[in-house]
Amino acid sequence: AAADYEPPSEDDSGEEEGEYGGPTTITYAFREEPLQRRKVDLTIPVYRCQGSGVVKVAIVVARDGRVQSAEISGGIEGSDRVCFADAAITAARSSRFRADFSAPERHRAVITYTFVAQ
Repeated sequence: AAADYEPPSEDDSGEEEGEYGGPTTITYAFREEPLQRRKVDLTIPVYRCQGSGVVKVAIVVARDGRVQSAEISGGIEGSDRVCFADAAITAARSSRFRADFSAPERHRAVITYTFVAQ
């Protein structure tokens, strides 16, 4: 995505640095009512991982829509597990959902990141 692009610095030594994203499918589901709570922003992971993978991240969302916590849920599928897990956790923590003051104080959900090989 254009928002993820950072132009090279002026003192570019020719070596590639930074992180790059590839195609990623992101889905989410709340585990308790209200199940239909909407996203404001699901952050697209930025990463430098090899191959493909699937990572499920258990999150807790505050009533104001901020993600309070994020941790890996279950096993990680794929060849570069640590890299994909780090990218998914970072993206999940910066995602945002609509404020819902009738939701539980700690609204549980799962975000699934499917990383497609580049």
